[in-house]
Amino acid sequence: MKKVVLVSLIAAAHIVVADSVFTLGEISIQDNQQKVLDVTKLSSDSFKEVTNNDTGAILDTLPGVVLERKGGRNESSILLRGMDARRIGVFLDGIPLYIPYDGNFDYSRILSNQLSSIQVAKGFSSVMYGANTMAGVINMVTKKPTKEFEGSISSEVTADNNFERSSTTNTISLGSKQEKYYFYIDGTYYDRDHWNVSDDFTPTSLQGSNQRLRSSSDSKTLNLKFALTPDDSSEYVFGYNYINSTKEQPLLTDNTLGTAKYWNWPAWDEKTLYFIANKTFSGSALKYKLYRSQYDNTLDIYTNKAFTTLSDTEITDAYSLGTSLEYTNFEWLKNNIIKASIGAKKDHHTIERTITNEDDFYVDYVYSLGLEDTYQPTDKLKIITSLGYDYSNAKDAITANTSLDTQAHQAFNPQIGFFYDFFENQTTRLLLSQKSHLPSMKERFSYKRSKAIPNPDLDPEVADHIELGHTITRDGFVFDNAIFYTKVKDAINIVENVSGTKSQEQNTGTEYYYGFESSIKYIADKFVTGLNYSYIDIDKATTKEVVLDVPKQQVDAYINYSPIKVITLGASISYKEDITADTKTAYQTISDIFTANISAKYQYTKALSFKVGVSNLFDKNYTQYDLGYPEAGREYYAKVQYDF
Repeated sequence: MKKVVLVSLIAAAHIVVADSVFTLGEISIQDNQQKVLDVTKLSSDSFKEVTNNDTGAILDTLPGVVLERKGGRNESSILLRGMDARRIGVFLDGIPLYIPYDGNFDYSRILSNQLSSIQVAKGFSSVMYGANTMAGVINMVTKKPTKEFEGSISSEVTADNNFERSSTTNTISLGSKQEKYYFYIDGTYYDRDHWNVSDDFTPTSLQGSNQRLRSSSDSKTLNLKFALTPDDSSEYVFGYNYINSTKEQPLLTDNTLGTAKYWNWPAWDEKTLYFIANKTFSGSALKYKLYRSQYDNTLDIYTNKAFTTLSDTEITDAYSLGTSLEYTNFEWLKNNIIKASIGAKKDHHTIERTITNEDDFYVDYVYSLGLEDTYQPTDKLKIITSLGYDYSNAKDAITANTSLDTQAHQAFNPQIGFFYDFFENQTTRLLLSQKSHLPSMKERFSYKRSKAIPNPDLDPEVADHIELGHTITRDGFVFDNAIFYTKVKDAINIVENVSGTKSQEQNTGTEYYYGFESSIKYIADKFVTGLNYSYIDIDKATTKEVVLDVPKQQVDAYINYSPIKVITLGASISYKEDITADTKTAYQTISDIFTANISAKYQYTKALSFKVGVSNLFDKNYTQYDLGYPEAGREYYAKVQYDF
């Protein structure tokens, strides 16, 4: 009984602890001491000194995580241990954020100053997330207030290598925490006028020196929360997240490297309205979610680089309507924390083509069940067992005004993890999990503008993950190493020339992913430093696929040094090697990528700070990873922030 009371108190305190993290938006596996076992958590303190506010660029510094710049769509994506975005569950405050049509999300639309933390799980992850977390999970968690009245105002300006303004970012936040309620408002306006290519870039007929043509974009984001906290065991939150953005499509600099796209997005919007309720009882807790996410975007497709004649306009209207209920019990079994969840989601996606009049209409229903147990028989040993079950059923599927056959899909997701403290401050883990990816609407039904054949009969992908890792935490050091192995059965890939020149998504066979990850971090009085290393090898022998966009090795290092209390100097480097990209006619190895960044921050008062920095310090000319789409050269920035 003593243990039950203690855990119940911890659970209740979890609601009212003075922390800017919106804890109801977090999902993780925890032991009796609230130690998180399945995710790497990046706090705002760990990424606020990073030069780039792009969430994707921050995730890129983690071992096993790779930022993938999709130049052909002018967006940022993520790879987890070599697996692409469609196999990763992306969440904001524990609510699905990825577009249900294809599983993608543009990470550049979320800036890090809007977040309190980011949770990353690779392979082994809580089944409370629901379906489609085969590669892992990225959960971005927003903020909540900790004071009776608080706020922040910041403005950042970047300049290109010619010292011309290239972008501005303005942010304001206000919040208040009262005894029985709290509210929080956070708004950001990001305006990217342009960016410059490196001075080492060789001009072509499609792209000159200096300003990158058609590189502008803008984004307005808003995060609102209002919560009732009638007592220490209850929290009821109404939330709203809003993204309104536009972006241009930079031109391919050399048409021999790919297919030219003359695209423009006059609208790329996402809106999520949600309600989360959490109630802790003596020995148990209930958590309920209800949400609706709306995705609206407009894509103008032109016939030439002058952008004068439209070939079509695609207007996307999509939404996800979902709910889930999670129950946690601390007292049924001694030394066990048992969780059970049930979730349901309706995914609705329509595409209206205003010129060709070839419209698409899809509706999926997805259901998930989860059961999870954290067993701690001794102070040194923890055993995690879980089982998830996912079921999806396509209600409607119409591609280019043509009805397609549909079928249901299901998958079981069992897991077991062992965590043992062989020595003080040292933990060894062995993680075994089976995770699945239910075929997306795009994979099953898209005809890709008359270039592909739909395949409604696709089977789910199933991944078997094994990870062996060891963590040492001592005297300011955190040292973590892991080896991993993943076998993906019924891998979904594009098969070319199935009917003439048309391709098709098919289950092509088995893929293997294996590698090693290492990270070390040291925190001292005057500085914080760290080094992350990743190695991965991918074998697609049975699928006949070439491994694209994944660096075999990646190294990231950083240091933040405070010679005096009010000044912080920062530097970071990133190195990637052995990357293969695709051209129209052949595969090509991209030159190794090495970039460096520096920054300096002056804390003028407790509330007012100034920061300056340089990104891509050595003005490297590189592609990451679409050939013909060079990345930005050197940029300077200055930021002022006032907290109250």
